[in-house]
Amino acid sequence: MMEVSAVDPKLGGIFYSLDQERQDKPTFTRNQDCIQCHVSGRSLGVPGHFVRSLETDGSGDMISGTDTSEVDQCTPIADRWGGWYVTGQSGAQTHLGNLVGVTAFERHKTEPTLRDNLTELSQFIDPQKYLRPHSDIVALMVLEHQTHMHNYITRLNYETRIMMSMYGHIRYLKSQEDAFLRYLLFTEETPLTAPLVGDPHTSKTSWPRRNAIRKDAPCATST
Repeated sequence: MMEVSAVDPKLGGIFYSLDQERQDKPTFTRNQDCIQCHVSGRSLGVPGHFVRSLETDGSGDMISGTDTSEVDQCTPIADRWGGWYVTGQSGAQTHLGNLVGVTAFERHKTEPTLRDNLTELSQFIDPQKYLRPHSDIVALMVLEHQTHMHNYITRLNYETRIMMSMYGHIRYLKSQEDAFLRYLLFTEETPLTAPLVGDPHTSKTSWPRRNAIRKDAPCATST
């Protein structure tokens, strides 16, 4: 079964499944099972999406009993990309990308830069089978910010409609609006010690070094 998701401007994340058996007329079916995980604190309590970092075995499945983390712009680079392929330059900043299997994760504890700063992925996969031979580090940073940002937009949309229905105004949403803007403007992004540079074949951009404006503030959350 293939699972597909879209974003509705009012409802947020909408989830579908597509049967992989041959059919005369394949049909996408709304899948309500997905919201058991996709309507939770991970998605700010609304139908949405999230990016995770976790330890995986040799087949790519999560290693039972290990920690997982939901990733957004406040997550330290050292905790990101477990279970992901990553290409591009992160300097001396370590991450969990490109680690496959228990042995690799154990080795990473003593060799933290084990598989950082890779320029290609041929040691893991046959790149010719894919549209692009890279998994760009800058694109991953954009994905993580965008995913949580979509959840913020959905949450604020829900709360705005509720407030307008109950009170006819949105003056009670100031704290939610402030949290939304802090996240939108990267004010609490995890500090970087060096720019993250994408693959020159696919990207001419880099993720600039920035220090968090409010280092004492937690990652913005809507209440």
